[in-house]
Amino acid sequence: MASVSARLSPQHRSYVSRLLCHLERQGVYWSQVAPLDQVRPRQLEHIVTTAITQHGLDSNTRTAVNRAFRLLLQGPSGIVRLMPDNPAHQALMRCLPAPLSQQYRSCISRFLYYLEQQGTHWSQLAPPNAGDAGQLEQVVNTAITQKKLDAGTRAALNQAFGLGLKASARRG
Repeated sequence: MASVSARLSPQHRSYVSRLLCHLERQGVYWSQVAPLDQVRPRQLEHIVTTAITQHGLDSNTRTAVNRAFRLLLQGPSGIVRLMPDNPAHQALMRCLPAPLSQQYRSCISRFLYYLEQQGTHWSQLAPPNAGDAGQLEQVVNTAITQKKLDAGTRAALNQAFGLGLKASARRG
């Protein structure tokens, strides 16, 4: 637990702690199931899924472990939940317009998570008015071009926040 980032929320720290206790009860050491050179250790992924589905660990345990150790553990559906950890970003997610599709909500959530991984926050990029989104547009376009975000992220942000983000002009 000492190696877990102090930025991790208390709730996520609790999920990680409970998983570590579960491992101890099973007689398994972290080093056995989470080699340092892997971002998606299959044995740990299996243990986490089993602990969630059969041993009562919270369904957010996987997300907490991914954040705490910068892993990409997936659930049975193959989906990795990338949820923002910053309280301001969580509040922003709660304030999204009700009719916004689940797909767009997911894009926005992943974008906010991406910003946190980059050490940036929405408040640093969000335009004070919808006509001034140059820096935000650049960050979004770069991340989409580098395949770090879904191409639908731009449209999701535009719809949710009334922005006019546009794709970068391609040079040929």
